[in-house]
Amino acid sequence: MGNQRTQQPRSAFLPSQPKDPQRAPRPASAQAQPASRQLERAARLGHDIARIPLRLDRSLGVLQRVDKQGPGDQGTIDVEEVADYLAVSVDNLSPSRKMYRRSAGITSGWNDTDLFYADGDGPLVQITTAMVNTYWDAKYEGFEKLSGPDWTKNCEDYAKAGGFGDKLGDYDSSETLAAQIEAVRGYVLEMGSHWMRVAKTGANAVTIQQKDQESSVYKKDFTLDGALTYILDKYSAGGKVYKNN
Repeated sequence: MGNQRTQQPRSAFLPSQPKDPQRAPRPASAQAQPASRQLERAARLGHDIARIPLRLDRSLGVLQRVDKQGPGDQGTIDVEEVADYLAVSVDNLSPSRKMYRRSAGITSGWNDTDLFYADGDGPLVQITTAMVNTYWDAKYEGFEKLSGPDWTKNCEDYAKAGGFGDKLGDYDSSETLAAQIEAVRGYVLEMGSHWMRVAKTGANAVTIQQKDQESSVYKKDFTLDGALTYILDKYSAGGKVYKNN
């Protein structure tokens, strides 16, 4: 969670474009995987999840429509390559592994038909809901799962969606964090490149809700000391506390 990087512009999904047999080749910048992406993916495999753009964005040149061999006996499938993003749950650090969305497929959430990965020119492999949940459930053992996976919303999107207000202050220890979340109310925490919702529900009761990249949303109730320990263990360098409006 401590691998910080500048937040990229985010936009809504682009509509599918008609096939064009005369389509110009992708620019070299879109064909080669930048070193920064490889570093981000290495960090993710080490579970130090960096924020990366999750939506199709014209400035990234991410919309390339191609026909690829589908899984099993599905035949050829019309898909769109999702550049600069690969679901963490299937990331093997290979620069040849890429993620694809079925053309005119889902634009949020997850299903078992529209999202794939492929290694180079190899066939598409379905990324199922079960694959995503198996990966992330192991990292959130003891948490309750509140939703299904969503590849279009990351930790920051989810944390802010519940209400995002004024900054209350910074923390770098259990004591300074406890002082920032003293009042019984909701908060949003920014910790390196990870965000979470924190609700003080009583003098000694705290509820944490969060998601990571494509994961489901996870929730767990803590004592105050338990929550402070969990948050500082997750990112020991401290962070910022905002009101949840």
